[in-house]
Amino acid sequence: MGTSAYFLDQANNHTKLTKLIEDIKNISIEKEYYMSPVSYDPQSEHEGKHASLEVALVKRSDEEETPPNDVLIDLYEEPHKYQYHCFSWYDEQITLFNVAVIDEVYNNEQIILGLSSEILKHYPDLKLWIEEDWFYTLGDIEKISRGPYDNEWCYKNPIDL
Repeated sequence: MGTSAYFLDQANNHTKLTKLIEDIKNISIEKEYYMSPVSYDPQSEHEGKHASLEVALVKRSDEEETPPNDVLIDLYEEPHKYQYHCFSWYDEQITLFNVAVIDEVYNNEQIILGLSSEILKHYPDLKLWIEEDWFYTLGDIEKISRGPYDNEWCYKNPIDL
C-alpha cells in the first residue's frame, strides 16, 4: 500500500458523516468529478459509523475499467476505533481524529489537491496529513492552488512552498 492522505479534526469535534458525504457530493458536482454511490460498512457499526466512496476525474465507461485519477475515500464519524492519532512532532497532548482517508496519493495528486481545497473550505479547522512530519492547512492548500501546478506538492513541507 502506498502513501495515504488523512483529513484530521480535533477529537470530540464530531464532524457528522452524513454532512461530510453531502459536502463531497456537492464538491464533486461543482468540480465535475464523478462520485460513486456511497457504500456503508455494516460490519463496522460496532466500531463506529464508516462509509466509502470513490471520486474520479472521469466516469468509468464500464465496471471493469479503472478510471484515471480515481481515489477511494473512507469516511468516519466519531467515535470510531483506530482512527485517533497523536503526533510527537506536533503536540502529544492533542488527539486528532481521521474524518476522511484517501488510500492512494501517488498518481492522484491533482484530484487530491482539488478535493482538499474544497473540503478545507467547508471545514477550515481540518488538517491534511500525508504521512510526513507536517500538516497542510486551508491557507497552505490555497497557496499551492494559486501557483503553477506542481505534481510533487504533497511531498513537500508547506513551509518550503
